[in-house]
Amino acid sequence: MTEPAPEKVARPQAPQEDLPERVGGSPSKLKKLPFIVLGVIFVALIPAVFKILLPGRKATDADQKVAREGLTFAERQDNAYRSSGWIPEAEEVLQKFVAAESIEERAALTIRGKQNESEMAAIYQDFDEIEHRTPVSVFSPVSLGDQDTKRGIFLMTYSRPEQFAIRNFFRPIPPLRVKYGLEEPNGLLLTEASVNNFVDESVKVMAFFRKTPDGLKLDWQTYAQTKYRLLNRFIANPEPRKRGIFRVFVQEDVDLDGRDVAGTSVYRFTDPAYQLDYAKVLIRDESELGKVLAPLKWRTRVVRKAPVRNATVSLVWSDDPEPELQMGELICWEFLGLGGERDNWKAEVGE
Repeated sequence: MTEPAPEKVARPQAPQEDLPERVGGSPSKLKKLPFIVLGVIFVALIPAVFKILLPGRKATDADQKVAREGLTFAERQDNAYRSSGWIPEAEEVLQKFVAAESIEERAALTIRGKQNESEMAAIYQDFDEIEHRTPVSVFSPVSLGDQDTKRGIFLMTYSRPEQFAIRNFFRPIPPLRVKYGLEEPNGLLLTEASVNNFVDESVKVMAFFRKTPDGLKLDWQTYAQTKYRLLNRFIANPEPRKRGIFRVFVQEDVDLDGRDVAGTSVYRFTDPAYQLDYAKVLIRDESELGKVLAPLKWRTRVVRKAPVRNATVSLVWSDDPEPELQMGELICWEFLGLGGERDNWKAEVGE
């Protein structure tokens, strides 16, 4: 006989307190809710706090930098102008110069002003139409050293390489016998078929500016010399007693015909924009010019690098049936009116 199964006895349970009605989540999560709300508020306030405090912090950093560098407000403005602030002003001056319709308007925008009018009239008699063809947008600013910018000298340049004038490129085709050298071309064919007749020369322009009490002014002499290759034209067309003033790089060079002439030296005068536009001049070592240029000599002494100097010089063709090119005068070191003053070389030789 089996024993009856024992009855299950219910255990007494502790009375439960009334809990608040749940709105999703457990009670532990509800306890964290205030902290979450505070975190959201704090994050939302961060941009406002930075907006209020950051300008003051930046000003403090800037003041500390100025204090370290010892710069005044005026000096900081000057540095900013020399760095890039001059560029819009230079572009405006150049734009007015190119668009000008009269010599007087152009001269007013240059360093020497009215003093340039007669010289400009002679140049633009041949090149006035060309002046308007160069858009200012093609000029680029060039960073010069502090030695120049602290004197208020700035530079913009334009360079267009040599290119074919396609609109004129319709030349005759030479016969095969001429093409392969079996026959000589006649004069008409040589003239009409030469490739050089259909090539536009390269154009390089150096537009220097100098800061004056009236704003930036254009160094027109260097501008015109480089744009119209005036040195090259002067060298290529010798005329007795013809004289010209040019801005050049000066350095000693080898002799004209490969032979040394005792008591003389040869100097090269190169256009600053076109390195292949240059003139070689023979100068006696014992002459005044020879003594002034002597520091540029490198062939008879050991130097690490051949010395070169910027100068403004006058060149003249001799009064001979077959004129020879001569140096008439060293007007000044550097470019006259831009960084050089007339006869500044005399101070170096003790005059």
